[in-house]
Amino acid sequence: MPHSAVPAHLAEPSTRRLDLRRMTWDDLDRIHAWESDPTSFTHAPQARHTSIEQTRDLMQRWIGSWEQDGLSYWIAERRDTGLPVGFGGIRATRHGFNLAYRLDEAHRGHGYAAEIARTATALATEWCPGREVYAMIRPVNTASLRTAERAGLWLTDERPEQPPPDGAEPALIYLLPRMLAGSDDVVPEAPVYAEALDLWCAVNEAGGSVGFEGAAPRDDVAVALDEHLVACASGTAVMGRLVHPQTGALLGLAFWTVFSNSKVAHIGVLKRVMVDPRHRGRNLGSVLMGGMHAIARDHGVEVARLNYRGGTGVGAFYETCGYREIGRLPRGLRFTFGDVDDVDMARRLDGHPL
Repeated sequence: MPHSAVPAHLAEPSTRRLDLRRMTWDDLDRIHAWESDPTSFTHAPQARHTSIEQTRDLMQRWIGSWEQDGLSYWIAERRDTGLPVGFGGIRATRHGFNLAYRLDEAHRGHGYAAEIARTATALATEWCPGREVYAMIRPVNTASLRTAERAGLWLTDERPEQPPPDGAEPALIYLLPRMLAGSDDVVPEAPVYAEALDLWCAVNEAGGSVGFEGAAPRDDVAVALDEHLVACASGTAVMGRLVHPQTGALLGLAFWTVFSNSKVAHIGVLKRVMVDPRHRGRNLGSVLMGGMHAIARDHGVEVARLNYRGGTGVGAFYETCGYREIGRLPRGLRFTFGDVDDVDMARRLDGHPL
C-alpha cells in the first residue's frame, strides 16, 4: 500500500515561481550533473557522484517511489522560462517522509529551495497525516538549515543511528510539527488551556484579526475560547492544534464549525486560524492549514468555507491554500477604526476547482 495519499492531480503542484513535476529517466543527465557538482558537496565531498551509474542507482529508488507511492522528489522548473533549477520535495522512507532539496549552482540564493520545501511540508501535512516529515542536515550546511526552518521544521535532539563514515560531526535531525485533533484535554485547569489563551492574546497584540481589535483583555479572550470549547464538546465544532514535534508546545490552532443538518453536513467553516507570531516566516500558517484540511476530511467535510476581515492581506495567503473568493460585502464589518469589507472564501477539500 502506498505511503502517500496525495491525489494524482495534486502530486505535481505549482508555486508562485515554479512548476514541480515528476522526475523521469529523461532527467538522468541533469540529475547526474547536480549530483556530481563539487559545489553541491563542499560539506560532504565523499557523497558526490563520480559515475553516472551511481546516479542511475539513486534515480531507480526515487522514480520507484513515484511508481509505488505516487509521490517523490520533483524536478523544479521556472514557470516563466521552463528552465530546471533543481530538485526536491519529500520521499517515503522507513522513518517517514524525507525532505530534501538540491539546486543548480546558477540558481542558488533566490529562495527556490525554500519554495520547494515549503510546498512539500504543507502537502505532507494535508494529505499524509500521522507520517513524520524529517530532514537530516550537516551542522556546517547553514544554508540548508535555514531552508528547513523556513519550511516549518524544528531542530530536535535526535541524531542518526549510524555516525558519518568520514568522522565528521553527526547530522542534525529536523522534524515537522505535529497536528492534534480534539479538545478534550483543553480545560481551564490544564497547561494547554493557558497555552491556547496565551497564543490568542499574543496574536491579538501582534495585530491579528481573530475576533478582536488589537490587544484585548485576557478575560474577554477566555470567554471567546470557552465558547469554542463548548461548541467542541457539543459536537458542533472541532479544534485542531499544531504542536512542536518534541516538546508538544503549542504553535498554532484553529477551529472547524461542522453541521449535522444533512443539507449542509458536507460544509465546514474554518475559524480563528492563528499561529505563534514569534515564529513568522516559518511556514506554520500553511502547515496548520494543511493539518486542518486533513482533520476536516476525517469529519466528512467536502467543502471548506472561511470569512476574513478585509484590508488585512490574508486573502492572498488563503489563495495559496486553495481558497477562492465567493463573496464580498463592502464595509460589512464595523470597527472603532472604521468599516472594512466582509469577505467569504471557499475551496473543495479534494483539491478540484469549486
